[in-house]
Amino acid sequence: MRIQDMYPDTTWIYGPMDTPLGALYLLGNERGLRWVLWAVQLPERNPSPSPPLQMAQTWGAQIEAYFRGECPAMDGPIDLQWASLFTKQVLTYLRTIPYGETRTYRQIAVALGRPSAARAVGRVLARNPMPIVLPCHRVVARDGRLHGYSGPGGLRTKAWLLQWERQHCRS
Repeated sequence: MRIQDMYPDTTWIYGPMDTPLGALYLLGNERGLRWVLWAVQLPERNPSPSPPLQMAQTWGAQIEAYFRGECPAMDGPIDLQWASLFTKQVLTYLRTIPYGETRTYRQIAVALGRPSAARAVGRVLARNPMPIVLPCHRVVARDGRLHGYSGPGGLRTKAWLLQWERQHCRS
C-alpha cells in the first residue's frame, strides 16, 4: 500500500528525519502539515520524499530544531480542514501549552467552555495526527500522571518528550 492510499489528501512527503525517537516523516498538502509519522507507522518502507516545497522544508527545519533542543515556535500552517469544530478547538489549544509544561484533559475542556468534555478531549488527542507539532504529550491526567499516548513507545515516548522539553526548552 502506498502512503497516499493510506493518508489521503497528502501531496508532499518530507523525511526521513533522524530523531532520538526514530525516523520521522512529515506529510502535508497545500493547506499545511497534515501528518507527523514515525517510520514504523508507514505502510511502505523508505517512501520517496516529494520535491522540496518551502512549507515542507520549513516544517522539517522546525522539527529538526526541536530535536536539537532549540525549541522553535512550531507555528507553520497546519491542515485541520478535515476536523470537526470541537476537534479543531482541542488541537489548536495544544499549541498554546508552553514547552515542558502540562495541562489536564479537564483544564483543556474548561478552557474551551466545555467543562464536562474531558473524556472527549482525550478521544481527540488519541487520534492526534501531528504529535510533537500539536503537543498532546503535554496533556496529563487529573492527578498529574501520564495517561495515554498513541505514538510508538506509548507512555515511554510521552515521558521522554516531556523530559526533553524540561531539559532543553525551559527559560
